[in-house]
Amino acid sequence: QTRTPQLPTRQLTNSATESNTGTKPTDSASSGDTPSKCGTRTPTDPTNGKAENFSDGKATWTLINPRSTNEALAWARAHAGANSTNNWHGLCLAFVAQVYGWNASGVQYAIDHYKAVPPEMRHDKDRNPPPGALLYWDTHHRAGHIAVYLGNGQIASNDIKRNKYIDIVSADAPEKLWRATYVGWTPPYFPRGS
Repeated sequence: QTRTPQLPTRQLTNSATESNTGTKPTDSASSGDTPSKCGTRTPTDPTNGKAENFSDGKATWTLINPRSTNEALAWARAHAGANSTNNWHGLCLAFVAQVYGWNASGVQYAIDHYKAVPPEMRHDKDRNPPPGALLYWDTHHRAGHIAVYLGNGQIASNDIKRNKYIDIVSADAPEKLWRATYVGWTPPYFPRGS
């Protein structure tokens, strides 16, 4: 089921070193929009989604996700580090979709999700995302990488600190450890989410 955001409303208002034992995405990694590999997590029913405004300081979009941004950030933190299961290898897109309560993003590759988001929502190379934004990297492989921005220069991401696990790391860790190229960020919009 496709979710369409409201048209943007114009507003007048205006790291540390990581140790890497994780695995860089490869051509064989699909970014993991494979619901069968997502364990037994059950998101909130999307038909009862929560309409919420998300702003970049210039434009505001009303988005509908099963979880609000605050709920999503709390969920990401609660499922990272010592609480992470070890079934997240190559499943970055599945993880961010589940952070916001979706079973699947509806897109196979992380880098393709960036392109599925409307152009006016893409923030190419912008390094000032708000908490809850989705950050993207070109890993020089087909899949790319996506993570959730937690604020304070941190992301929740799989495979960076530990292979198969979700950890909280600095937002520049994919660049430092994988030599990935930062693409930009988008609001947490899942146009093909289910």
